[in-house]
Amino acid sequence: MPIDYSRYPKNWPEISVQIRERAGDCCEWCGARNGAIGYRDKGGEFHEVTIYELCDALKLDSIKMTRIVLTVARLGVPKADGSPGDKHDKMDVREENLAALCQRCHLSYDRDDHMRHAAETRRRRRIEAGQMELELEL
Repeated sequence: MPIDYSRYPKNWPEISVQIRERAGDCCEWCGARNGAIGYRDKGGEFHEVTIYELCDALKLDSIKMTRIVLTVARLGVPKADGSPGDKHDKMDVREENLAALCQRCHLSYDRDDHMRHAAETRRRRRIEAGQMELELEL
């Protein structure tokens, strides 16, 4: 699904670059370097590989290679006045509310939202396909 940039501040590209530069072009949570190629071990730690190691690793079925892509996540931190933050507010670009995260850390942070949206999509598709809903009385 394409990103709807109309929901973002006009200077979002510059803000995104600033946050990634602030983080040293690495994930602020796991330390993986943007653009790095490697794999994650069973504990989730990222191991960057050289091009020579990559050639050898591609011969192994047990290792799934990945390329790190940094994204900028909204954390929903409370505002200075004590009011709650909203991680879905694309206009809240306070520096303390933004973090440069690799795709794994960002997806993990938003896991509950993704699971809820997936369940809503499955429910909608079942209804569109003609499946009726049950109403339960408690």
